[in-house]
Amino acid sequence: MVSEAKVLVIDDERTVCNSCARILSEQGYAVRTALNGEEGLEHIEKEPFDLVIVDLRMPGTDGIGVLRGAKERRPETVVVVITAYATVDSAIEVMKLGAADYLPKPFTPDELTLAAAKALERGSGPIVEVVEEGELIGEKLTVLIEPEDFREMLTKLGRYVYLPWRSAKGLRYSLAGEHPAEEVVWGGIRPVDPLKSFFFEPRTRVAVYPSRRAEVLSPANVADLQRVIGGVKRCDLQSLNVLDKIFLEGDFTDPFYEAARENALIVTTDCSVPSASCSCVLMGLDPFCEEGFDLNVSEVTGGLIVEAGSRRGKEAIETYRGRTREVEAFQLAERDERRRQVREAIMEMSGDFVPEEPYEDLVREAMDSPLWNTCAQACVGCAACTLICPTCHCFFLYDAPERKSRAKGKYERTRAWDSCQYAAFARVAGGANPRKSVEERFRHRYLHKFVDIKAAHGMYGCTGCGRCIDVCMGKIDMREVLWELSGVKA
Repeated sequence: MVSEAKVLVIDDERTVCNSCARILSEQGYAVRTALNGEEGLEHIEKEPFDLVIVDLRMPGTDGIGVLRGAKERRPETVVVVITAYATVDSAIEVMKLGAADYLPKPFTPDELTLAAAKALERGSGPIVEVVEEGELIGEKLTVLIEPEDFREMLTKLGRYVYLPWRSAKGLRYSLAGEHPAEEVVWGGIRPVDPLKSFFFEPRTRVAVYPSRRAEVLSPANVADLQRVIGGVKRCDLQSLNVLDKIFLEGDFTDPFYEAARENALIVTTDCSVPSASCSCVLMGLDPFCEEGFDLNVSEVTGGLIVEAGSRRGKEAIETYRGRTREVEAFQLAERDERRRQVREAIMEMSGDFVPEEPYEDLVREAMDSPLWNTCAQACVGCAACTLICPTCHCFFLYDAPERKSRAKGKYERTRAWDSCQYAAFARVAGGANPRKSVEERFRHRYLHKFVDIKAAHGMYGCTGCGRCIDVCMGKIDMREVLWELSGVKA
């Protein structure tokens, strides 16, 4: 329970007023209500309130009028604006006028109580999540910076800096400087290239032999790269969580992957325009990052909000502090509203594909379903889905004469990507193949993504990035397959 605070709820819908009053009263607040702006301002004139929660759109004096009137009469009043017509512009406007928060309808009781508690904690001053020089709260530091200054900052942080640029086929990673600055894209969707290619490369030379000593190539060859990778989206950041489990935990740690991870600065960005194949929300993810990054970038009016999520990220900001500014409250509100809108857009696109049970149960229970054969008919076994997938990690090793020194009798061992969708992938030396048919290989991919990896590591092997949908020659949509299996689609 909170210490008693006086709250005024103003909304022209009686049910909203009553619901808010009940929820807040249960939390220990002393609540009064008003059904229009004029009545609300009369209450504010007569007595002070610690918090005013007001609807944006009302007949007569609307939420903007109440906000202005409250600040004129009692400047210390904390105001939270609620609305069923949330837009970035309206969020910016009310925050500029001094609102402590902006809460889109419909909201849950928890969202309301959290907004009220945070608003009262902040008080009537500006909501600036920026921390002062040298201060770091929860390993996070937030500043505002111009796009060109941020690009310049990144180029000074590593020997090889990869940024997303717009090509004819979508966003692609490219070394900074290879394209004009205006072609660098901080928003948009995830790049075409899967993030895994920086850490688990398509081909890696892992050994040279024979030798008097174990001549395994040093991971320092990778460590020397000191890469900065910008434009990473939430779905790809999640893919690193999966690959970290595969390559860094258990009985064996992959030294090449480990070195690449330790010597890369990860710069994530918010998604701003999802594609039709995006489905991160179906995998329990948001289209923006809140942890797991070194730096995160959000596009807003007036520049880029850059947030440090690690010690390395904080140090990077500190070295360039002279080019940064404080983030204004309206810019934080704009960021949050943009995030909400993108998430809702993805939910709206993916709504038809939401099953009634967890994916792992759905796939496990449908193992003998004839629908696997039906859905696999369009598969040509090209393996594009697994090669472009950010979490698929199968590989094989092959030996060949050593190329660099051309010394006779020297050989090198190379690791290369493989795919469970190839006909010969599971075939053994005697010729037996436990997954001879396209149907068996097709089903195996879903079993691995949604059952095996979830059981072993507590997360799905799919991040909802949609790349497999985009590149499939047979136009197979993984969401459609799961939907068919769920029995929702007749």
